[in-house]
Amino acid sequence: MEKSYIISFLYLLLIYIASAQNIIFGGSPLLIVGEKSNKSCTASFIYYAPKPPNSIIYMIVTDGRCSMNGYNDSFSTADGSEILGYTEETAFGNSDPQVGGLDFTILNVTINYQNVKQPQFTPYVIGPSLNNDGVDEIYSVTSYLTPTETGLEVCAYGQKSGYRCGKLIELDVEVPILNPWENGTKLVKGLNKVDMGGNGFEHEEDLGGPVYFVNVDGKKKTAQALGHIVDTNNDDPEHKILYYMPLKNIVNRGYYNLTLFTVNGDNIEVNLTNPKLKRQENKNRKSKAIFDNNIYGGYPIGVGGQIDKSGQRCTTSFAMIRDGGTNGILTAGHCAVLNKDENVYVGTGEDADTIGNIEVYELGDIDGNDFAFINVNSRDVLPCVIAPDNNNIYQKLAVTSDITLSEGSNVCAFGVVSLYICGEIIEIGASTRFLDANRNWQILTDLIYVDTGNKKFVKGDSGGPAFIKTSDTTAQAVGHIVGGFQLQNINILAITPIKKVLEYSSGRFKLLTADSC
Repeated sequence: MEKSYIISFLYLLLIYIASAQNIIFGGSPLLIVGEKSNKSCTASFIYYAPKPPNSIIYMIVTDGRCSMNGYNDSFSTADGSEILGYTEETAFGNSDPQVGGLDFTILNVTINYQNVKQPQFTPYVIGPSLNNDGVDEIYSVTSYLTPTETGLEVCAYGQKSGYRCGKLIELDVEVPILNPWENGTKLVKGLNKVDMGGNGFEHEEDLGGPVYFVNVDGKKKTAQALGHIVDTNNDDPEHKILYYMPLKNIVNRGYYNLTLFTVNGDNIEVNLTNPKLKRQENKNRKSKAIFDNNIYGGYPIGVGGQIDKSGQRCTTSFAMIRDGGTNGILTAGHCAVLNKDENVYVGTGEDADTIGNIEVYELGDIDGNDFAFINVNSRDVLPCVIAPDNNNIYQKLAVTSDITLSEGSNVCAFGVVSLYICGEIIEIGASTRFLDANRNWQILTDLIYVDTGNKKFVKGDSGGPAFIKTSDTTAQAVGHIVGGFQLQNINILAITPIKKVLEYSSGRFKLLTADSC
């Protein structure tokens, strides 16, 4: 296999695939590893600091009580299997006037500590869950905000409690907080107080989690960092309290010249909390799709094994040509996540056959990709996709070009399980996090969301082509299926645009087209 970009999410913060690089962002769970005990907490935001003569180091801020031994602690993946860095600085209610009343731990993420792997850093923070199937919104962090008055709606995320919001009711308060190392309390100063109503944070693992304000600009959402969770009070079940340490209390003190890592206003998030959805029902009856010996969009495949045995069942999308003249076809990157075997199979039982291998795949990398290129070396690859005609008989359509669609446009897709389903595009440029087949979190960006009404795509459809029919015999490529979920009783199809794959490849891949099949 050529260089395979298997960049997944090894926990530092979310749980990721073991052989890949770590991707770190706000809201990820982490484990502080001490000599006598370990502490599970939540990361707030990513920062960077100058490192002479001309480089930078990345750091993460969490709660002061997360580091049991101060400077001597390391921190690791959430299961403790891999060290990612060490504790640079801890303050918890210190009497020193320079750090008096503060509550924070600064974690140095470095490749110079034991066997630390180089992580990737993304200026995102976890938002609300879209459903109960492990699909979350993520927001890009654009700046930090220092409230000067109460009444602001404040949101936060903890690894155990998840995403919750409340109202800022008091500024600059002092709170005695239980000391985890000895009897008594420590006075922590300069905190802001948030009334969470009846939906508070109730787990120690939430400590250190990001607190932020959500900006809404049309359908886009971004986050402005406020600080991190340091304490809660849930005595009143109708007015549970969250206390957070304002970010400015750390940054303005000059610790290591920390600077918040942001996207400078470039947002990738789309609001689906209260979408105005328009349903379009697919009237087509299901009929059997029959496949020949050529490979084209909509073909059933097994990645890493036969479809009827150990293979990951998926669907092909569009025929491509690689630099150097290699013909192949795309599918979803997460189709390859379960298997070390790079071979791709078609057919079942005694009729099973290998058609090639996964040459390159991207999944949950810093660009939010989810695609794989299959090098097809034993069969012809056709620039076609499968769809039913007016008599509901499946035929091949020639792919003449790619196209970029806008909200409100109709698009159709084909998966080998759910077959042909059409719907209306309701969101462009969406971002989400989802659980892959290994139960590992992945982040995808620049997605197209389609309302498919009462029809839905399921496991096995992944990788299938999304397109528009331009005639009875032709189609234009839109993208490929990467997932589906239900939101407010409406079925949503998630598509990675073909444009994203082509632009990311910088000329390595080109779409194969034809006038007829």
